[in-house]
Amino acid sequence: MSPRNLYGTFFLPALLIVFAIGLPLYLDYAAPEADAVVTRKYEGYRLNRDPDGGWRRRLTVFTAVRTPSGATHTGELMLGVADYDRLSVGSHLRVRYLPFYPYSTRPVARTTLVQAREVLTPESTRGRWFAMLLIFALPVIVVGRFSRVASFGLAAAWLGATWVYVLRPVPLPMPGTHHGSASVSWTEVARRSLGRNRSDRLATPYRYVALSFLPPGARDSIMVLDAVDSSSLVPAPAAGTMEPIGYEPGAPRTALLLVGSRSFINANRWSFLILALAPIVLALLFGSVLRRRRRAVPRAVPRPATTSTR
Repeated sequence: MSPRNLYGTFFLPALLIVFAIGLPLYLDYAAPEADAVVTRKYEGYRLNRDPDGGWRRRLTVFTAVRTPSGATHTGELMLGVADYDRLSVGSHLRVRYLPFYPYSTRPVARTTLVQAREVLTPESTRGRWFAMLLIFALPVIVVGRFSRVASFGLAAAWLGATWVYVLRPVPLPMPGTHHGSASVSWTEVARRSLGRNRSDRLATPYRYVALSFLPPGARDSIMVLDAVDSSSLVPAPAAGTMEPIGYEPGAPRTALLLVGSRSFINANRWSFLILALAPIVLALLFGSVLRRRRRAVPRAVPRPATTSTR
């Protein structure tokens, strides 16, 4: 390989590694610090729309950061629940920033390891299924090239883990003992399963309900999300109406509706069965195909030596 081709082959991967690993580590240990003032808070949710519900909370804080040069820049921070609830508009916190791009900021205590733990910890059933896929898919394919018995053993372990973390019925959530009321921010009904066809309907449709309330002793209101069987809320709550909630004392973000049932969580769980079986079947078939191709490769037969006579 020529030096030019060698440079072109490794330059892009090296550049991606620098941006993916180098910049976060630089923010952890070497980036300059500055004081930031909270100017606005935003709280929202990203819906997974899985058969058994699921969502990911998004907590964002907008800040004004003043650098040593005297310039003020607006930063956007993704925070965890504890840090988000602790801050209010006007609060101060220490952040690190990139000198060549001061709009990219991060709290000093929020390291790359903390962020990676939050991203890689699946909260939804489909997220746990993807984790199983990452753990078992490659070993099943690799082992399937050499031993069918070993590949079936790994497939059985995959099925067992899928049952424990994906398919097994789970205890239904219950409201806490501390009761109050919350305002409905918005609602949405989920009727479709994992497929996109109109005929792919859930056995038990459910309704997302976003609730906003001010916990006792808190400065800012919070938003929580609940999901209940759609048929158990008749009529459907309208935005702005007040609904009774219950949460654990001292943990207002555990708030759930006191009305409505949540049987959909286990009733729709078997919709994941196709996801649980399809990768295993494909991996085993892939291993069988590789073994057959390896056996079908003809071995080179040496030609007998010939002598020429004149």
